[in-house]
Amino acid sequence: MNMKEIIHICCSDSGRGGLKQAIKEDWIEGERVISFVDDLSNGPIQWIDDANSRIDWCLSTLSQEFKDIAEGVKSDYREFHEEIKRISNEEIYLWYARNGKEMCGLRYILSLLENKIGQIHTIDVSEKTFVIDQNHFTPRWVGEIAPKRFIELLPYKHLMTPDYYLQLIESWETLKAENAVLRIPNGTEVIGVSEDYLDDFILQYTETSFRKCARTVGEALGHSEIPVTDYFIFWRVLGMIKTKKILYRGKLGVMREMEIKRGSVSN
Repeated sequence: MNMKEIIHICCSDSGRGGLKQAIKEDWIEGERVISFVDDLSNGPIQWIDDANSRIDWCLSTLSQEFKDIAEGVKSDYREFHEEIKRISNEEIYLWYARNGKEMCGLRYILSLLENKIGQIHTIDVSEKTFVIDQNHFTPRWVGEIAPKRFIELLPYKHLMTPDYYLQLIESWETLKAENAVLRIPNGTEVIGVSEDYLDDFILQYTETSFRKCARTVGEALGHSEIPVTDYFIFWRVLGMIKTKKILYRGKLGVMREMEIKRGSVSN
């Protein structure tokens, strides 16, 4: 039995829902669950302390279909910072998987918890490979984990040390200074790459005749070894439409009302 109450922190609404269910069912202990949902794996982070830079980028970059994501950023930052300020002497469990969104989120969250290093445990869920009905499954997102299986991940928690904290914060400062448009996992590290890094991969799933854009996005998302979001792939589709690598018909900017095919420009 833990002497201190436990605060769980993750980087997605789906992860928060799973952790809350696990606590409700008494599969794990916990006082409350906090989530930070902005995807810091893409877009500007140089001035992350001013959330308006993130909001402005989301509003100017995401298509109309995903504008609600940008609007949610406003309340998310405010509510998350308020929750962080409420933490006193509880133990903190930081859950993440090896994807750009959650690894960048981990680093940002740690930058807000500088005075609580001795209370922090990190749990990299990608360290665990589950065997389910003879199938092997290594989580790429915290939200992929069934609530009843969170208890199986507790042995993978690591108490934060000053040296490891400094390593992660230095990594975060480097990523901010680089301010790349896309950040991806590289083992247990995160690196910045160019915004068109996945374009050739996306084109592999873009056919030579028109078909629903949502199908292309879905196939690219499902086959990508680099965990990314559907809206990032769609954003790159729109970018390639501008350069004529992809042609479209229908309502531009609305994924389910567009059909796309490869253009004549191959490079």
